[in-house]
Amino acid sequence: MAIKVKPIQPVWVRPGKDYQKEDAQDGVKLYYVKNPVNDLFTLTVAVDIGTRHDNRLSTAAQLLDKSGTKRFNGEDLKKEWYNSAPTSPSATGDNETTISISGLDENFAASWALLMEVLQEPAADTGTLEELKKIILVRREDAKKDFSTITRGGRAVQPIRR
Repeated sequence: MAIKVKPIQPVWVRPGKDYQKEDAQDGVKLYYVKNPVNDLFTLTVAVDIGTRHDNRLSTAAQLLDKSGTKRFNGEDLKKEWYNSAPTSPSATGDNETTISISGLDENFAASWALLMEVLQEPAADTGTLEELKKIILVRREDAKKDFSTITRGGRAVQPIRR
């Protein structure tokens, strides 16, 4: 406590200088900055809709993760993701849903196109849906036996609205 410390001066982020903002289309804003450190990109799409708006979103995100598209089955899609963007996690929260992709700058266009294909043309066969149902039921049974889940009021397992 006796050591003299120089006060820290805040540095504010400035639009147009520290980052760019564009209206991609009606209601969609794109905020971006060039990565000055290396040749990697990260893109996060965030939507202000979460499980409080529709509690099926968590299950839909899980199904999307196991599904394919009109062009790729689930397994082939995973290979395509591996080739273009090594990571593509999605998260569904109470008030927001996000999907992120990251990888090499040279793969950005292919990664973006693949993400748009996944979001606009998802395809899942009945076997994938049945597999997901089994996984959810097993997780629910496991949650009934987990002390920490029980003390949180079961929040670890999302209900499915029918």
